[in-house]
Amino acid sequence: MQEKPAGLRLASMTAPSKLANFTRDTPGVAAAHVLECVGRGIPTFAYGPPRSGKSSLCAHAAWEAMREGTQARSVVLLAPTRERAALLRDELSRRAMAAHGRGAEQRRELPTIMTPLAYAFALVSEEAARNGRAQPSLVTGADQDALLEELLAEIPTTWPESIDPAALSLAGFRAELRDLVSRCTERGMTPAQLAALGVEFRREEWQAAASVFESYLDSLALESTMAIDAGLRLDSGVLVDRACAVIEAADEVALLAVDDAQDFTASGVRIVTALASSAARVLVTSSPDTTVEGFRGGMADAASRMANSPALAHRECASLVLDGGLDQHPALARVTALLASRLPLAGAPSALRSAAHEESTSEAFAFALAANDEGEARDIATAIRLLGAVHDVSRDDIAVVCRSASAARALAERLTRVGIDAEAPLRANPLRDEPVIRDLFTILAWALGMQQLRAERLVEILRGPWGGMDDGMLRELRRWALAHDTHTLGDAAILAIVENTDAPLPDATKESDGTAHSRERYLRAVTAPLRRLRRMREAIVAARENGILPLLWAAWESSHLATRWQNDAIALASTVQARSRAKLANSRLDSLGALFTAADRYEERRGGDDIAVFMAHIEAQAVPEDSLSARGRVSGIVRVLTPAAVAGESFDTVILAGLNEGAWPNLRLRSGILGAADLALHLDNPGIALNRAELRALRRSANLNDEIRLAVAALSRARNRILVTAVESEDTAPSALFRVLCNDARSTGMPFGWVASALASANPGPFPETRQLVAALARALAVEPRESPGRTHLASLLAALEREGVESANPETWYHQDLTRTDAPFPSGSTLTLSPSSLATASQCPRAFLLESAGARNPGGVAQEIGTLVHALAEAHPKAGAAELVAEFAKSEPADDVEKQNWRTRAERARLIRMLEKLGAYQSAHQNVAAVEKRFSVALGDGVEIRGSIDRIERETSGLRVVDYKTGKTAKSKTDAERDPQLAAYQYALAHGGSGEKLEGASLVYVGTDAQSSAVRYQPALGEGDDPEWFEKLVRDIDARLRTAGVSLVRNPHCTVCPVKRSCPLYQEEM
Repeated sequence: MQEKPAGLRLASMTAPSKLANFTRDTPGVAAAHVLECVGRGIPTFAYGPPRSGKSSLCAHAAWEAMREGTQARSVVLLAPTRERAALLRDELSRRAMAAHGRGAEQRRELPTIMTPLAYAFALVSEEAARNGRAQPSLVTGADQDALLEELLAEIPTTWPESIDPAALSLAGFRAELRDLVSRCTERGMTPAQLAALGVEFRREEWQAAASVFESYLDSLALESTMAIDAGLRLDSGVLVDRACAVIEAADEVALLAVDDAQDFTASGVRIVTALASSAARVLVTSSPDTTVEGFRGGMADAASRMANSPALAHRECASLVLDGGLDQHPALARVTALLASRLPLAGAPSALRSAAHEESTSEAFAFALAANDEGEARDIATAIRLLGAVHDVSRDDIAVVCRSASAARALAERLTRVGIDAEAPLRANPLRDEPVIRDLFTILAWALGMQQLRAERLVEILRGPWGGMDDGMLRELRRWALAHDTHTLGDAAILAIVENTDAPLPDATKESDGTAHSRERYLRAVTAPLRRLRRMREAIVAARENGILPLLWAAWESSHLATRWQNDAIALASTVQARSRAKLANSRLDSLGALFTAADRYEERRGGDDIAVFMAHIEAQAVPEDSLSARGRVSGIVRVLTPAAVAGESFDTVILAGLNEGAWPNLRLRSGILGAADLALHLDNPGIALNRAELRALRRSANLNDEIRLAVAALSRARNRILVTAVESEDTAPSALFRVLCNDARSTGMPFGWVASALASANPGPFPETRQLVAALARALAVEPRESPGRTHLASLLAALEREGVESANPETWYHQDLTRTDAPFPSGSTLTLSPSSLATASQCPRAFLLESAGARNPGGVAQEIGTLVHALAEAHPKAGAAELVAEFAKSEPADDVEKQNWRTRAERARLIRMLEKLGAYQSAHQNVAAVEKRFSVALGDGVEIRGSIDRIERETSGLRVVDYKTGKTAKSKTDAERDPQLAAYQYALAHGGSGEKLEGASLVYVGTDAQSSAVRYQPALGEGDDPEWFEKLVRDIDARLRTAGVSLVRNPHCTVCPVKRSCPLYQEEM
């Protein structure tokens, strides 16, 4: 902010009371004249571009009023956003400190400095306190969405045929309805008026929405009377209504100062006009050309509406245009002014456009066209490095501006990948969709006995924020759990250990002595998440009677993750991995902070509810919680922002990115099916007709103007340099805005180009990122003669980079190096352990077998879960018939689960029942069971061991038969079954490690096919047939192929379903 207000030009300050009548320009009026007008009680409207002293005028007027003895509470400063209100507060604090010393801003009360809605809430709260009523509470966007969802489901409303009834349950429809309701409430429109307007203009959607609108207001009123504190429940529109009533009955305000009126919404205009009607002095500043809140309801002509309101009809007004401002390079100011000249004045005096700008030969403006998004990011990265190396511009003094927050986040990610640390606005998600909150709620429900924790959900938690485990750690944890609980298999063993607090875990207290074996230390790390879940469960149970917020805090503190996540969030990230960790930690901490804030607010409103009701409340919200938290900034990181986010700031260099067709400007019409935008146009401009075609044209024109204003606002933030970028490819073209800016820059005589030569340089260019530089040096090194001085020089450059911490500069890390290991996976003398189920894969493709053995398997789905359940029931009830098996399954299935199942789950359940019926029929016909799930370990030759378990062994008249149950939908052919390696392995194990009884053969029993009964495939006893040793030959061949240094890969019929096919050189997409 400037210390003193800037100079002005007086547009007019004489008799007529309407601002529209003041059109004469009188140049050269000093800044003191504006303050004189305000001091004389003349409502004063000061227009000017960014950094022309508007905010300083507001602060100076307030400061002078307080110096004259005016009470602080009688001085009101309003700004459109919290950030800009904070800037005004900082300016007044600085003035107080300069005048009275440090701490003066605490000793001396500052004026009221707020946004209009915050001021309205403060007024209503004070009025409630004076009357002995409880404090009101504001309906958040998430609360509003949840309430509308409930009303749409419960209230029968006749919607137009064009609106599908199924759409009523969609979040997008509720968003449109919220928009319509907000447009009504912020303008003081009642449901009856909306319905009448719908009848008048044949808008059936408005008539239907009016019914929901009325129920919405009734529900808020009912909540206010039923809440335990009896405080009013107010949405923004109702809040403004009550605030205006309070203002009307209150004492007059000594000074009302409004900064950046161009971004005030209709609600803000109502608050200002209500205050202005009785304010002794009024000062309003505006810059209509730089409106950045247009898509949130900001009104570029808000100052004009305030001046022409009935509140000021009885008073003469002064309209002034500020001279100077825009401490911007003259050439850039010229480009900015040329673009602004395409906009309507929005009620501002024509003198706002009269500033002259000389032509310049400076290279302050540049543009860049890239072939794709990644190329655009590389160009921007080059420009940023050039600014630091050549112009000594700090990265804190550079802003990259994108049209939308989503585009900013995508570009920030790409900049990070090319070596530029960048941050963008956080994505606001509903709390229920944040993994850290979703998993915490599951832990809370499990700990409090609200729901059972299932094994598959536990694994998701262990992989998530509260577990932090990867696949390797999970695999090790499963092995450890199996070793300690031989009666439970798979993830169920992990769940059993978590829930059994008496089950031992590796002692974490022994880790500090440094004597533990590395594997023991690794096991302690692997089982640490289990200890964390146990701690959290104990803390949650202990705090269950303490209230919602203490309960959440107990869960968080007992996790012992606060220090780790905080360190990750604030660490100086020198690598891509570290930056990713920092971003993830920040996101998690932000989500938890939002949850604690929501819990605190919820307890204030409904303190009697327990945690289950609060969790249901959060899970019902499909809209992000409103956040008042400010984000901290880390120095040296480039900010990728939206035009709204750079408002009120100044940068040496501004880079406008993504000026592509359809992106910026984005002329897509919003708020379609309920016509909220049409309604707003009619209410704000009562004279226009409601012909849909005309309204559509008006909305498109308004959209274009808003898009241009965003660009003007962004351009105006640059002091010395501007870069405009876009993508030009077969699918993407630069937008008209990109071309207009380039043409305007050319018209100023600028030769383009503070970054042009750097972008045109051959790869890697003068300002490459480290990977580009290392790659270029590696290429040069590869073609340089071995003994040449140039090769030595290149090597010394790489060594220098490595000393500076660039790991990729070390040639030993390059891909062309020899393999780190050339020995066989299973050298001679070692034992090769095989499972029966892996023999087919090992014989068909040894490399696939090795990768799958290392954990590269497809995740288990519903089919695998069904198979596991069928095998478990067959083991537990080997002689049960169909009815008994189905009954046993029903016992393990909670009744409420069946009622909640969707159609797919019901179909899978019906398929499972059919399998159990086939299995029961088979078992009823084969009652002579010798063993089930018989484990074995048998050697074949000197170096092979086969381990596994046999599903079922049946005793027949002349010997034993091996039975293997299959739950797949397709049965093998009879020929393939005769040479099935898995069945043969079971037979071999029984023959060489069993009782010595004769074998009759083996059977595959398929219970999952579409056949009416089980499909059975037979395998003769080993030793019979044309090749009695075929199985032993197969295993010896597998053994030989796995003991060679180059493990082979073989194309086979199973390649199409191979889980590791994308790691295979033989794989092609058409497979």
